[in-house]
Amino acid sequence: MTCSGKPARWASVLMVGPAALFGQTLALSPVTAAPGEFAVIQMSLSSAAGHQPVALQWDAVVPALLELQSDRIMRLTVAAQDAGKSLTCGRAQAAVGAQTVRCLLSGGQKPIPEGTIAILSLRVRETAPPGPVTVRFEQATAVDRDAKASPVDPVETTVTVRAR
Repeated sequence: MTCSGKPARWASVLMVGPAALFGQTLALSPVTAAPGEFAVIQMSLSSAAGHQPVALQWDAVVPALLELQSDRIMRLTVAAQDAGKSLTCGRAQAAVGAQTVRCLLSGGQKPIPEGTIAILSLRVRETAPPGPVTVRFEQATAVDRDAKASPVDPVETTVTVRAR
């Protein structure tokens, strides 16, 4: 009952994040690797029709148990290269237990293609104990042809460190 004495009518409300509102979703592949091996994480993009971005920026938060390779932190897939895109990444900050890498994928007015667009290669440190390690991409922003920026929900994946 409401204050007026009439029965209350409830409506279903679906809470959605920014990605559902603007049409972009990121996904990261899970991976398993032993100490000393590379963990290769694929980053995929899904976009709603009419909302395909031409540029994308994100921060990758990498735990200290995983080593960033200095020469190529991330690389583009052939599909993203064919769309005229380039990728620039740099270490944004280091904190106790993790490093943050900021990446910008951009170039031209063609949209970023659907599917796997970038690959992150990390080496599992020799001292890493067996178990799960979480890699997170956050602070992502997609930009459309009209230079309109849209936030993209954070996403994470698990690197499972297996015993040798």
